[in-house]
Amino acid sequence: MRRALAALALGAAVVVGMPLPAAAAEPVSIELDQAELTTSVGARFSLVSTVRNDGGQNLTGVIAHIDVVSIDPDVYVDPEDWSSERTQYIGRIAAHASVRLTWNLHAVNSGPLLVYVAVATETGDRAVVAGEPLRLSVTRQRTLQGSGIVPIAVAMPAGILVLMGLQLRRRRRLLG
Repeated sequence: MRRALAALALGAAVVVGMPLPAAAAEPVSIELDQAELTTSVGARFSLVSTVRNDGGQNLTGVIAHIDVVSIDPDVYVDPEDWSSERTQYIGRIAAHASVRLTWNLHAVNSGPLLVYVAVATETGDRAVVAGEPLRLSVTRQRTLQGSGIVPIAVAMPAGILVLMGLQLRRRRRLLG
């Protein structure tokens, strides 16, 4: 229960726009393995983040959370649709050590989006720190248009019938 509340608080703090401190204010830094990615709706992709304790003391109760934000105000994004595991409980990070986390995502919205990782502690005694975002461009899936398939669906059987008729006519001539 305590972990669930901590994850909820972390997500809420980021969503409601609580000010995030500069990287120098906290000993935690977050880096992603990529800065930009283009994919399509329905595609699955992975993202690796490195959470680093740049300070001289161990950090305990560390929680990492990933979020997806649409840049387009007309596109609603439900991050739960993007990943079933949006929060990872790291626990302890030793001084000057780092932890690599893999995030598996499923693109469900098209458009320009941002994906970022934020870090907090279970006790909430430190500020929430967010890393630089992944700039994500998701294109729509191509769908088959009915107007393009109808002529083919009609022409193929008709063509086959014409060829069969010509073949029968040719046989009759040869036999008769």
